[in-house]
Amino acid sequence: MEQPRQAVNRITLGVVGVALALGGVLLAGTASSVGSGLPDGWPTAPEGSTLADRAFLADLRTSGWWTPAVIATTVVLTLLLARWFLGQCGSTRPRRLRLPAPGGVLHLDALNDVLAERTASLAGVARCRVLVRARGTRLYVHTHIWLHPGTAPVAVQDALSAVLTEARDAALPYSVVGRTRISATSHKIAHIR
Repeated sequence: MEQPRQAVNRITLGVVGVALALGGVLLAGTASSVGSGLPDGWPTAPEGSTLADRAFLADLRTSGWWTPAVIATTVVLTLLLARWFLGQCGSTRPRRLRLPAPGGVLHLDALNDVLAERTASLAGVARCRVLVRARGTRLYVHTHIWLHPGTAPVAVQDALSAVLTEARDAALPYSVVGRTRISATSHKIAHIR
């Protein structure tokens, strides 16, 4: 599921980028200083035409809020799009890791599923979510656990430590860093109407 989403995101970003670049080139080509050097078949705006009424733009520019609003909007949009683009380019996380045994490979998705299944089967755990990420020679295991009402976090601490120890043993020579968030499910009783 991850790969098709990445492909769609990258294609969408590329199409938007090409459209914006072509629009910018087209608008730049309508200026008389640039338009005279363009090829004969290049589309240009008719002489004297404008994209917006000059009087309307002058009124906006005299407003005190216009310039800061335009600058702030442009900066925020640029930062959001840059962050999205970098997220798409940098999302090539390793999904399998080489182990020292001949032909040994550790699939992170399989490790993720096993850890989630083992954690969900612990006594007192209502549900859980596990995410395993690899960076260099470290595996980061982020676990979010929801406990049954009345279950103390101390009651699952030893069992959870045992699950992380199994992960450390399975991932050798990689080191495993575990981070756990524990929440409690509510005592709400279903109402019948």
